[in-house]
Amino acid sequence: MTATFVDQINFEFISIAISNTTKHRIIRINEDNFVVDPILTLPINTACYFESNAKSYKLQGQLNNFLKQHEEFKEVFLIFDDELDNQVHRAADRIIAENLGINNFIKGYEQFISNRNQNSINSQLQMYFGVQSISSIKISITKNLINKIEFIFAPLKHEGETLIKLKDQTLQVYSLLGENNIIYPEIDEVSFFFYNLIINFRDHHLESQITNDNQIQINFKRQPDLEFIYAFVDITLIAQYIHKLVCIIDKENEIKAINIQHTDEITTNNKYSLYSFVDDMIIFNYCKYYEFMFSNFILDYLNRKQINQIYKINQNITYSGPQILETKLDLTSRAIFSGLNQTDQVELLSIIDMNMTIHNQDKANPLEFKELILIPKVDGFYINLFYIKSFQHPALAKYNNQRQSQYQVGDEVHFLLHPINSSLSLDQQLQKLQVKLSLGQMEQKKYNLSQLLFQTSDLEHLIANCLFLSNNFVLVTIKSDSRLKINIYSTSSITLSQQNYQFSRQLNFEYLISTAQDLEKTIHVSVTHDEKTVKVKLEKDDHTTYGKGHKQLMEILLKEAKRNKKEIYQSVESTTHSSKLQSGNTINMLSNQDIAVATRAGVLRKDYIEFRDSNCNLVEQFTCGKVSFVHSIFNQIQYVPEKERAEEGLNLIWIPTFKGIYHLFIDNVKIEGRFIILANVPDLEISVIEIQSKFEVIPFCETILIQFYLKDKFENCYGDTENQIYSESNCDIKQVSGSQSISNLTFYNLTKDGNLNVNLTFDPIDLFVFNDTAEVEFFINNQLKTSQIWNLSGLGLNKRIQRFQEVINQVWKPTSYNLNISRVNFLEDLLELAEKKLNYQFSIKFQNEAGIDAGGLKREFYDMIGNVLKDEKFKFFSPVSSDQNKYFLHQKFNKQKNKERYALLFGKLIANSICNSYLIGIDIIAPFWKVVFNERIVFNDLNLIWDLDTYNNYEKLKTMSEEELKSVCLLFTYSSDNTETELIAEGSKIHVTQENLELYLNKTAEYVIHKQFDKIYKSFIEGFQSVLDISVSYCEYHLCICQKWLMNAEMFHFTQGFLEISSDVLLQKFTFSGGKPQHKSYFENYVNQADTETLKNMLKFITGNQYDNSLGSSSIPFDQSSYVISVKFDLGLSDRKLPLSHTCFKSIEVPLYKSFAELKQKFDIAFTIGCEGYGFG
Repeated sequence: MTATFVDQINFEFISIAISNTTKHRIIRINEDNFVVDPILTLPINTACYFESNAKSYKLQGQLNNFLKQHEEFKEVFLIFDDELDNQVHRAADRIIAENLGINNFIKGYEQFISNRNQNSINSQLQMYFGVQSISSIKISITKNLINKIEFIFAPLKHEGETLIKLKDQTLQVYSLLGENNIIYPEIDEVSFFFYNLIINFRDHHLESQITNDNQIQINFKRQPDLEFIYAFVDITLIAQYIHKLVCIIDKENEIKAINIQHTDEITTNNKYSLYSFVDDMIIFNYCKYYEFMFSNFILDYLNRKQINQIYKINQNITYSGPQILETKLDLTSRAIFSGLNQTDQVELLSIIDMNMTIHNQDKANPLEFKELILIPKVDGFYINLFYIKSFQHPALAKYNNQRQSQYQVGDEVHFLLHPINSSLSLDQQLQKLQVKLSLGQMEQKKYNLSQLLFQTSDLEHLIANCLFLSNNFVLVTIKSDSRLKINIYSTSSITLSQQNYQFSRQLNFEYLISTAQDLEKTIHVSVTHDEKTVKVKLEKDDHTTYGKGHKQLMEILLKEAKRNKKEIYQSVESTTHSSKLQSGNTINMLSNQDIAVATRAGVLRKDYIEFRDSNCNLVEQFTCGKVSFVHSIFNQIQYVPEKERAEEGLNLIWIPTFKGIYHLFIDNVKIEGRFIILANVPDLEISVIEIQSKFEVIPFCETILIQFYLKDKFENCYGDTENQIYSESNCDIKQVSGSQSISNLTFYNLTKDGNLNVNLTFDPIDLFVFNDTAEVEFFINNQLKTSQIWNLSGLGLNKRIQRFQEVINQVWKPTSYNLNISRVNFLEDLLELAEKKLNYQFSIKFQNEAGIDAGGLKREFYDMIGNVLKDEKFKFFSPVSSDQNKYFLHQKFNKQKNKERYALLFGKLIANSICNSYLIGIDIIAPFWKVVFNERIVFNDLNLIWDLDTYNNYEKLKTMSEEELKSVCLLFTYSSDNTETELIAEGSKIHVTQENLELYLNKTAEYVIHKQFDKIYKSFIEGFQSVLDISVSYCEYHLCICQKWLMNAEMFHFTQGFLEISSDVLLQKFTFSGGKPQHKSYFENYVNQADTETLKNMLKFITGNQYDNSLGSSSIPFDQSSYVISVKFDLGLSDRKLPLSHTCFKSIEVPLYKSFAELKQKFDIAFTIGCEGYGFG
């Protein structure tokens, strides 16, 4: 089919801020070519960004659904002020994130038109006047008042601006963007706006709709209280119907006005105190509106001149005749009314067709009227009112003509419900009527009748409504535009009638159609496997709106651009299985609908499909040629099923063994739907276990990585998708021997490719256990796969650190010291501490700053010490060639004028930081600590200091023969800075041979690492030991504290901490309090999306820690083991403010931001420009 266009189409591009004139651009279309007049292009505006943003589709979809349900609104526009274009992305993102302007309008309008305790009023409006409900009156008035709605997004310029305006039948709803918030109408503000339109009906020229063409005056002295505004409006809307009743029963029509007021002083003889009759007016007390019924009002009006009528009104008179009259009825009072006394004097008032009144009518002929009201008068009092319809009433015409149970699609089906209690909630009564909808083998959809009538149904092709015919008869109308079988049955006393006024507890009828099949509309109905059948739930298309403008034009322009669904599958050489493809064969995400109809590899499945016409109606006489299931990723994996006709469709029978999502092709046309095949149970033989550690001896507390690779017998990966559904991984590790150790297991989540990681550690049962032998068995699905024996030795790092810190706490006895130090002259001020013992707990104050040290300033102080040590301009330490993140003594440290004093100071400061558990942010290599702890230096230590070429050149000496060594003429000397130093006594005279080569290499290392810095080391050790006596004895051991519990390479844990920082690590350190779940979610989403630089700035903002770019792009002094950061969501903080950090306490207070976009904006500012300086701590 070829689309036909008119010769020329004009699109209007309108700027509401720049010009009041409309500028036209012409697009000329000629067959397949078109020409666009030149147009000045500007950067993308807010409207374009909003329309093209995927996140806005949900909001637009909500608005579109609202418009489908409320056809009273003819046109809807989304308008974005041009001033927002200065910050397009931010403005649109904020509007999308905080879309309450549109949402509140939808909820406010629905609140305005909703029915509140109006069951009796609505039922009698239907009976007497054919008006559906008070809500329908509101909708009719809205339709006449409003032709167009404009949702306007603009900058906030003045506080207190009006947010809802009605001008020239255009309703304007504003959302105003301030600097830190968006101002929009609240839900109640919207509903009150509509209420006030009706209250001020004269201002909007609604007299003809509200005052019965000015035949009745509606008066009120003041606006109603807000809590009663809905009642006030309802009385205003039913006033004209009250007047119509008065005109019918009282031809003289004494009533000229209705006064609506709030008073507790109405004096009345009526049954209810809601209203009173005073002279020529009716006074309504709107605060008691809930008691109103038209029938009671008629009786009260007729009895208005009687005295002491309460007794008579309470007399129980009932009508025993039919409410839908098919034959003549004798109206003799004692024949049709019960509850009369023998002495009662009875008269009868009849109201015929809401027009004529007759006194003491003797017979009622249904051929002579359409509706009849009978009002018995007993001893001068009108006692009750009974409403009757003739079978020939127009509302029953179609019901009377029904003679079958099968209908063509598009026909209306009418049926009666009886008995219904008009004074009770119709919704609750109809919930007792169950409805089953089915088509072929498609899953039966179950509803109750109330859902079809009063709630949004997921079956857009089925329309239902109802109408009260009398006090206990309701007429229901159903219409379907597709083939359906409908069964309705009652679980209460209510009965149903589809024809001839024959009532039963159940109805059955069917919609039929006969057309040709359309393969694109073929439906996957059910899956049968393992002797069970699962229905396929059909997903509903989500139609959304994408823009603004004239409704008819937008219906053309905004149609979703659809691909040609007749997708042709290009055949390749097919197979049903491939082991080579299995490793990459995973399923990323499945919906609940997918999971419900998924089967497992190797399982026979029957997929039942039904063929439809272009309108999705069932086609029984179908044709079907080539059928194949094709893997969505690996197209060479194909299955040709067996075909079996079943009922009204076709069964496709196949046994897939290759996991994945399949598409169905029939005659090369792709059929809608996904056919999911999941892995079967993990197979013991096919699955693999890999153990990272191959060593027979491992230390206690050392982490051993165990990796399970789970596969089924067809080699499909058994991943997290299968495990969430079937929970069959059942991987376990059990320690079966080793009396001196306890195994600890940490299981991680199973991945999509079937990989399950487990961290295994062994803890000694006592800190003084140093050896054990443990055997471990590995199980898959409770079956033994393999086993492993490990010899355990030594104490793990965590335990040793713990023990080290315990000993430090025993020997460390600090005193408090207030240190006032300058940032500008930081190193000079530090040097003044060199002669102090420094067994201090510092309280830091930076000169000319008001910060109070509760921990945060100390962290900054120690951090600055590390920066001084690493700073190239001071030349104390420098990065080593092998790793730029590690440091060793700078070659020019020896040339410092006060090198020994500096070394003494640094020894004291580093020991002080270790004892106080503060990081200084520098990783000094292990050979340095070997010297400090008086351990022997060997040649291999140089591989951490020298560049690779230099180290390898010395290493090659070990491979030389004696003659080769002699040829290089090496002596026991070392040359540096044009100075030759003897490595041993008379070394300049001793040649290097194979016999003394090892001594030579070790002496070279000893000089490079130790001897050339001997004075620096001595001063450093002196300073270190003055603070932390590393030679102190502990228990029966007489080792240095550090040597006993730590290896030299592990000292960085106490100076640098861990370098790497990532979102998953950081999230483990947060504790949350206050706020709601969404606030925590906003915070976690921010951390997950942040890059490394942002995370560093965030940590710096909260804790006060600095970082040095020389450490690498992801480096920051960050001790994962000890950090706990408190996040408090504080209601008391304005959401216009940035978050507040307390670096001393490692905590952050966050306002209750309304959206993720707002939190992100505030955090980005805080962590970018708020990192320098702190208000507290």
